[in-house]
Amino acid sequence: MNQVNGTKDWSNPSPAGLVALAVASFCFFALLSGRVTSGALPLLGCWLIGGFVVQVVVALIDLKGGNTTGGNTFLFFSAFFMLTGGIEMLIKFNAITNGISLDTRMDGWYLVFHLLCGRQHSLKHLQCYF
Repeated sequence: MNQVNGTKDWSNPSPAGLVALAVASFCFFALLSGRVTSGALPLLGCWLIGGFVVQVVVALIDLKGGNTTGGNTFLFFSAFFMLTGGIEMLIKFNAITNGISLDTRMDGWYLVFHLLCGRQHSLKHLQCYF
C-alpha cells in the first residue's frame, strides 16, 4: 500500500503462482498416467524450472505486500517442488539415457511413508497404508 495516496503499488500475484502450479500438475499427470514417456523428463524439468522463477517472484511480491502465508507457501513450493523437481528430472533423464543407476528411495512418498511408519527401509512396511 502506498503511504502517500493509499493506492496499491502491485497487483495480487497469487494467480500467476497458481497457474505455474497447475501447469506442473498437468505435466506430472501426463507423465505419471503414461500419456508421455520418460523421454519427456527434460521438458518437464524445464517447465518446473520455469515455474520456479514464476513462483519465487510471486512469493517475494506477496511477502513484500505483507501476505506472509501466501508468500511463504509460494516460496516453499518454488524451492522444494519446482526447482528441486526440475533439477531432479534433468538428472534422472541423464541417468536413464546413460545407464546410471540411481537410488531414488528418498524421493517423495517413500520418505513420507517411512516417517509415518517409523520402520526400517523396506517396501513391505508400506503395506500398512494400502
